[in-house]
Amino acid sequence: SGTLALTRKLMPDAITLDLGLSDIDGWVLFDLLRHDPKTRNIPIHVISGAEDIELLTRRGAASVSSKPVSAGELTRVFDDIQSRTLRIQRKVLVADPDPERRLALVEAIRDGVTSVTAISRVAANADGGDIAGYDAVVFGFGRSAKDNAQMLDEIMSQFGEFVPRLLFFTPHPDAFQQQVALHPPLSDVPRADNFAQLGLLMSAALPGDRPDKELLASEQLDNADLAGARVLIVDDDIRNIYSLTSVLETYDIEVQHAERGRDGIAMLEEAPDVDVALIDIMMPEMDGYETMRRIRSQPKIAHIPLISVTAKAMKGDRQKCLDAGASDYIAKPVDLDLLLALLRVWVGRSRSRAGPFKADDDDRILVTPRQL
Repeated sequence: SGTLALTRKLMPDAITLDLGLSDIDGWVLFDLLRHDPKTRNIPIHVISGAEDIELLTRRGAASVSSKPVSAGELTRVFDDIQSRTLRIQRKVLVADPDPERRLALVEAIRDGVTSVTAISRVAANADGGDIAGYDAVVFGFGRSAKDNAQMLDEIMSQFGEFVPRLLFFTPHPDAFQQQVALHPPLSDVPRADNFAQLGLLMSAALPGDRPDKELLASEQLDNADLAGARVLIVDDDIRNIYSLTSVLETYDIEVQHAERGRDGIAMLEEAPDVDVALIDIMMPEMDGYETMRRIRSQPKIAHIPLISVTAKAMKGDRQKCLDAGASDYIAKPVDLDLLLALLRVWVGRSRSRAGPFKADDDDRILVTPRQL
């Protein structure tokens, strides 16, 4: 939260972010910066230990450098920062094998874009197939599985250290799902089913100030990945349950609640497909610490991400929560932006079992991340 406030104040031209921070889950900070209206268009260059490079670029990282970072690699990062800072134009590549749809895509994104290049194949690009010089690439999915696969192979083969923002236009959902079945990570790429959605996604992908109405609409699209998420709230105070439920349901999140730790455990046993559980620490009979320990001791539900909710941030609370099995940590009064960032990160991990969070038959207990 301190980094976000400082970034809002300074509004830098770029950010370098080490995901291996000592006091915050780097993925959550990355999510906060990418979703805040003031900071979302600042390029973020990520320095990572063992994270998924493709996942980070799909989520909007300007570049990803793997540790240990060499002097030459840092030079390339700062050269890229300099070139992006000096390049005021918003350059977009539209790739679609269908000529009529290709022209329609160009018209849909023309507003606010300096230049648009429309091609039938990446290899036919005037820059020799190089997509790194563009700020964004829009790929249109047609009905032909062969054409879709060929275009995707050409685009993905160029994913290196510095890649543009990738957006999908999917008027034929069945054709898109065929490709997702072959390449599951494609489901993380922002996509639009109609031209209006595409225009909003393009506005979010490119730098520059946008009207409040447009920001609100794009924010709603950003939070669409929370729709249908299953969240359990375990809290003995019905007022807390009501206030959190009221907020979360506005994002189409399915909320269940329990007023005792034992009841929360029982509900998870009956529905182990819950994406995230919010566990209040101060509860009678069985407090949040014991509740989390018991959840972690049961293989059927030990994989569920647990976010501990404390009455106030006290020294030592963080480590105590993590030792008890918390996946992440948030203090009251709950900051909505922070809560949404936590949910986006952990719901995404819960659904994909990808990135730093993974649970399988041989490793049911979460590797506890750092406290937020």
